[in-house]
Amino acid sequence: MSTADLHAAAFFKESVDRETVWLLVTDDESGVGYARAATPSGEVALGVWSTERRARKVASTVPEYAPYRPHPVPLEELLTDWVPELDASNTNVGLNWSGPSAQGARVTTSALVRGVRARQWELGASARAARRAAEWGE
Repeated sequence: MSTADLHAAAFFKESVDRETVWLLVTDDESGVGYARAATPSGEVALGVWSTERRARKVASTVPEYAPYRPHPVPLEELLTDWVPELDASNTNVGLNWSGPSAQGARVTTSALVRGVRARQWELGASARAARRAAEWGE
């Protein structure tokens, strides 16, 4: 598994367990801005982190993100409010970017939603099993 894959797996586990994600935000005379990155081919992604510590570390190690500060967003808000806007602007999502170049997994918004819902499903497995056992008299 690559480092990007490991960071993506950690993103889904940590963000769902905490029900919060972190964006890097800046607010200056030109308005509010969020940490984004573009590839040479023009693909744009919004950076999203699963913990404040991860977001803060990138802001302190990547010169371009030095003016940014971590900002919490409830996970469901990301999925219901942000994802449609990201889709409309063809913006992907960068999961737990790290290192001096803020590199890591870039996923589509549909992959983000699938990963979050899969983790939520995993967490609900024991509750579903208990309900079945109660219903079936086990």
